[in-house]
Amino acid sequence: MGAAPSIPLTPKELLRAVSRDPLAARVADRMQARCGIIAGANDTIVVGCSGGPDSVALVLILATLARRRVAGPEPIVVAVHHGLRSAADAECEQVARLALRLGCRYERVDVTPGARRGNVAANARDDRYAALRDVAVRHGARQVAVAHHADDRFETMLLALARGRGVRGMAAPRWRRTIGKRIALVRPLLDTTKVECVALCDRVGVAWVVDPGNRDSARARGFLRQTAIPSLVDRWPAIARHATRTADEAALAVRAIDRLARRHFGPATVHAWPREVLRPLDQTLVAWALRRSAMRLDPASALAIGHADWERSARAACSHKAGPPRVFRWSGGLRCVIDVREVRLVLETQ
Repeated sequence: MGAAPSIPLTPKELLRAVSRDPLAARVADRMQARCGIIAGANDTIVVGCSGGPDSVALVLILATLARRRVAGPEPIVVAVHHGLRSAADAECEQVARLALRLGCRYERVDVTPGARRGNVAANARDDRYAALRDVAVRHGARQVAVAHHADDRFETMLLALARGRGVRGMAAPRWRRTIGKRIALVRPLLDTTKVECVALCDRVGVAWVVDPGNRDSARARGFLRQTAIPSLVDRWPAIARHATRTADEAALAVRAIDRLARRHFGPATVHAWPREVLRPLDQTLVAWALRRSAMRLDPASALAIGHADWERSARAACSHKAGPPRVFRWSGGLRCVIDVREVRLVLETQ
């Protein structure tokens, strides 16, 4: 746990200290430029807070921005209790005290990810986002903010490489995405490192907690945090920031190619196209569009298909040669069928 000072700052002094911190100004800029949150908007924003230094720093900054003359959205601080650790009660109470100190509304939401089948960590993530979304719906908030930072993005990039997730995996997580009707999930700290979050909390004397799960090397992220990442950061201290810039570039490229693919192929939910539409197109774009559509049919099988296979199917789809129908059979029952008139993706069930 981060240590609080023996004589804590008053709420007014705390907000003043945060407002003078350069990190607050940078996050304010990212909220508008990257997350689409307009300063001065008369709105509320739900903020997920676990009590860790990153989410505490986010709460501090958003509360400070909301109380400036040119106000930002009013934060509603939400602690999601997953029922997985005995320390979670105390951590939620600490978040509640922070919200009270800053004059923010606070809610605790209890979820039970361990009661369902499947991966508990994935269940916890899904339950957490659902809980934050539900709070936003009840309060009429249009944004939910979470504290994913540059180190998280670097970890995600390494996991995407390890798991073969392709360029889309390299582009995650994004600054903003939709999680419900007219509700956006935003991540204002994506180019801020965890060290910077810890430093802000320590500078203003606000305590924070450590989730022991982050050090569990049996989990993929815990393994990276305990082994590979410290060595990489020791050699290249700015690597997390470089990774988040690379992720931004990957996201920009994916968005541009997807827009081009949609123009020629329609939405990703379309799985069949006339040959005459595909023949004049660049084969690289055709390969991208086929994979994009296949990801909707069967993501696991689509991820297992190599780039050379997509290129072969694209060449066949764009070919002007007449011939019998061709069928490209891939794993998991995913098939690309090409005949004289049409190219279509199908998912054969056993």
